[in-house]
Amino acid sequence: MSLNAKLTAYLDGHHYHYQMLTHVPTETALENAKVLDWPRTRVAKVVACEADGERVLLVLPSNERIHVRSLLDNVGYSHVKLLSEDELSTAFPGCEVGAQPPFASIYGMSLIVSNHFDQNSEVIFNAGNHREAIKLPIRELMETENPKTAEFSVDQEDYDEYRSMYYSWV
Repeated sequence: MSLNAKLTAYLDGHHYHYQMLTHVPTETALENAKVLDWPRTRVAKVVACEADGERVLLVLPSNERIHVRSLLDNVGYSHVKLLSEDELSTAFPGCEVGAQPPFASIYGMSLIVSNHFDQNSEVIFNAGNHREAIKLPIRELMETENPKTAEFSVDQEDYDEYRSMYYSWV
């Protein structure tokens, strides 16, 4: 079964109201927002990491960066690291590196979603490759995957300022 067939079976089996989108190849979620003409705050970046020995998917708006100290403080981890490309290939069979969808339950992982998403909107994310995306109501993802939500990201444009302010009082 191809990845798309596996994803389709998962989405249909959980009664998601989704749309598959095809686009020119992209490398980043921000590029997805541009080529799909969708607000960058509603295109998800899915980041795989290991936190205190547990594999975790972090989902944040494409225009934001992970603020590690906030992640540690707000979720309660003591250590977090990104998965390497080799680890990504093993953890997400059938997916292109960096194009994993946010369905952590398929991969036996935990899911943490940024609280910066509008819970009443649709979100777009990679469908396992850099040429296809899935659009669905974020509320359905939240109800099906039952993730933790936390504040752990900040707009890329504000990152340096936020980082310096945060570290000045920590």
